[in-house]
Amino acid sequence: MNLLVRILTPWWEKADRIHASAPNRHLFNSSRSQVECSSRSQVELGNGSALEVSLPAVPRIPGRLSNSAKCPAVAKYNFANSYVTKWNLGTRKGKYNFANSCVTKWNLGTRGNEGNLGTRRGEGVPYTSGLCRFFFACASLLFYAIIVYAEAPAAHQPSEEVYRWTNVTMTAPFAPRDGAGALVYQGRMWLIGGWDSRNESYFPLDCVNDVWSSEDGAAWTMERPNTFGTPEFDPNTEWEGRHTAGYVVHRDRMWIVGGDPIQGHYQNDVWNSADGITWTHINIDQPVPWGPRILHHTVSFRDKLWVMGGQTLPQHAPAEERFYNDVWNSADGIHWSNVTPEGAHWPPRGMIGGSVVFQDRIWILGGGTYDTPDTPERLFYNDVWSSADGVHWECHTRNAPWTPRQYHDVAVFDGKMWVMEGWNQENRNDVWYSEDGIMWHEVPGTPWKPRHAASVFVFQNALWMVAGNNMEPDVWKLERVRGNAACNP
Repeated sequence: MNLLVRILTPWWEKADRIHASAPNRHLFNSSRSQVECSSRSQVELGNGSALEVSLPAVPRIPGRLSNSAKCPAVAKYNFANSYVTKWNLGTRKGKYNFANSCVTKWNLGTRGNEGNLGTRRGEGVPYTSGLCRFFFACASLLFYAIIVYAEAPAAHQPSEEVYRWTNVTMTAPFAPRDGAGALVYQGRMWLIGGWDSRNESYFPLDCVNDVWSSEDGAAWTMERPNTFGTPEFDPNTEWEGRHTAGYVVHRDRMWIVGGDPIQGHYQNDVWNSADGITWTHINIDQPVPWGPRILHHTVSFRDKLWVMGGQTLPQHAPAEERFYNDVWNSADGIHWSNVTPEGAHWPPRGMIGGSVVFQDRIWILGGGTYDTPDTPERLFYNDVWSSADGVHWECHTRNAPWTPRQYHDVAVFDGKMWVMEGWNQENRNDVWYSEDGIMWHEVPGTPWKPRHAASVFVFQNALWMVAGNNMEPDVWKLERVRGNAACNP
């Protein structure tokens, strides 16, 4: 860091008290610990900033400084590591101690010929005047404060990331839908099933079991057509059409865990596939112990499938009204263990799309409950919880800055957790991210329409937003276009 300081002629020269030298430039070099002289008149702070500082000039003392030593050759300006703990402003006894500040030791004048920036009469700045010492101290303090202001933010505050949305297509070949599964597997994005009660020709029973994939978001391939609600449907080898189920990649296969109540019953089955075409019913004749439930949250964590929360919906499928905040896991989708939380953890909820496993923890971000005949009021949350084992849960915040919501989507992208879109009395299109679950930042200017129950992918260094309750076959991707990558975990 080079600091160029203009030394101006002081007021006492005009009063003919002492004949002072012409303005000098002192170059303070923190890496070489030396001082040079010239006539430049600014302070360069190394980060694009510049500033003039007026300090008393070094008087010419006949016989004490030669022409080749107009600038003190032994002045002790030591900016070791650019941090100051002791600043001697040239007094004989007083020391101005700025602990934990920006210079290790800056000695502005000692005694004799060691710098000549002021100790005794005739050897530097006139020492006999208290007013002179006052002005000298004020100027030095101003100089110090600007170093702290200019250097500390540059060293410790990372650049703000800037993200940009790009529209990939508004006319993907699949039918518009919401609640479709979204998985990244074998270098492709996979869109699985979904719901639309208004398109009876393609959704004869409101939900479908088709599967689509894409390697670029623009061209989509139908891996298997919808058969649900048609004579071709085989319940022994095909899963019923569904939406808002649990969708994860686990042990190098795509999994569907549970489903919805749209067909008048709870789909408590578990399926997996290695190609998206042929699917295996994992728990045939072995009902899951956590049923009946829908709207649960599903993640793959530490080589196990995890099912958390959810509820029943008696108005669609017969069952006792239940709102869950329990935790289950299984390595194979057949044998399930009930994980009992200890201490406080999140209240009953569901309706969280996607999943967040971040910093080796499971995260619960917002969510809510669906209304039932006996509980007509929905609940909406914007709290943030995490756990490393499903037993001990930590609440990072009970009120994140984003609006409480349900039917939103969550993801991990660019070393951050993301919360996007959702529903609370209306569809939303806001996008938020956080590195710790406490401090959240909103990405401004979302170009796509408000929606809920979208399909979100993290693929090819981008965050993808596909379809949803806007009921359009649109595809968008978010990329980081500026920021300090080194600051992202």
